[in-house]
Amino acid sequence: GRYKGRPMQVHMQMSEVKPEDFTRWLELFRANAREVCQQDIAELFISRAEKVATSFQLCMFYKDRIAAGDTFKNGEVLDE
Repeated sequence: GRYKGRPMQVHMQMSEVKPEDFTRWLELFRANAREVCQQDIAELFISRAEKVATSFQLCMFYKDRIAAGDTFKNGEVLDE
């Protein structure tokens, strides 16, 4: 709660980042969280990281394709 940075702005300036980079980042994050945290705490961190990753992907790569009410997971629109 104390962090006051603007990570979205920084990521938006990184043209070399691709959507699939988030998949790899989440794999590494999940493995590390489960290694260093108690299971229930790790799952909370992982859930938050997945939401952040989806938000970043939507803003960075898909903002022109988003329709109201779309549901996303890992940057992909889910079929209802």
